[in-house]
Amino acid sequence: MTSESPVPQPVDPLTLATLYLCNIAYNADITTIPAAIGGAPLLDPGPYWKCLWGPAQDYDESNLAFVAGYFASASAKTPQYICVTIRGTDVDIDDIWGILYQVWEDLDATTQLPLPWEQSDPARVAKGTLDGLAVIEALTAPDGQGNEQSLSDYLTAFLSDPANANVTSLVTGHSLGACLATVVAPWMRSLVPGYKGTIQPITFAGPTAGDVNFANYYDKHFPTARRYQNSLDVVPRAYYDLDIIHSIYANLIDGIETPEFVNLGIDVMTDELDYYELSYVQPSRGAQILDGIFLLSDTDWYAQALHQHHLATYLALLTNTPVNEAALPRPGVLHSIERRLIRRIGSMVRR
Repeated sequence: MTSESPVPQPVDPLTLATLYLCNIAYNADITTIPAAIGGAPLLDPGPYWKCLWGPAQDYDESNLAFVAGYFASASAKTPQYICVTIRGTDVDIDDIWGILYQVWEDLDATTQLPLPWEQSDPARVAKGTLDGLAVIEALTAPDGQGNEQSLSDYLTAFLSDPANANVTSLVTGHSLGACLATVVAPWMRSLVPGYKGTIQPITFAGPTAGDVNFANYYDKHFPTARRYQNSLDVVPRAYYDLDIIHSIYANLIDGIETPEFVNLGIDVMTDELDYYELSYVQPSRGAQILDGIFLLSDTDWYAQALHQHHLATYLALLTNTPVNEAALPRPGVLHSIERRLIRRIGSMVRR
């Protein structure tokens, strides 16, 4: 970090609350999440957040979701907001290339499919994203009456209830969770035909879910969407702007060259997209590109990229405060991953 401390600026309470919910989605012990929801930043008016459904995750712990509700008064029976929080694959925290490769594998970016509920629309989404959606919608959690209730059933009942007609439904996520959130939001609209309520996606550091037609579809249906992207974060560049990763830090003060292992991997990804004649576009609605701060304490490319993607860095950029470096993961020996990178890249080349 530079020696100068930026002047703190007010941050939108709704954005701050969703960022907090994204953060607790990564809790190692998911049974702590309901209590942690109560610590989310408060809005105005209102006294509290509470867990309404979940948390639930699939059998291999790749995907997790929960629904939080914000109540405007202690006596309120209907929440002012609900927030569907999506956590994508909880990737190896000491390997930024692992995150990029996991995105590539999970999104299955070389296959694009139509939206299941809008088959006639030209919008196309990565197959892996739709696979992730299928997992999310089928997640189940106890309903408090001795039964299991899927997220799909919970949201269908909630959105169909006239008492909830004025409730704003937020959808949020970080990284792969953010990518999934951009598809979960339109899926929620499809659950109740003719639904007129407000669904507002607020996402952080998400890779692209689909093509230009999907971006247009998303922009049309979610006029209040917000999408936060750190300009120095490599993950949201997947897969609309892979080339910039080759030189993303090279021109900065004490710039760090992108390792050849990463350059080769990016070239393979680009070649595969070109081979299948596919492209990806980030939605423009509500896009807020945060002016990244080069972390001078990170002299290793992998550490720099990993920390630029971290929620602690996004919080600092949103609030114009110093990055809490104590909250950042501290990889043990970053260069020890090189052999693993070679194996991963080799498996991609052999496809």
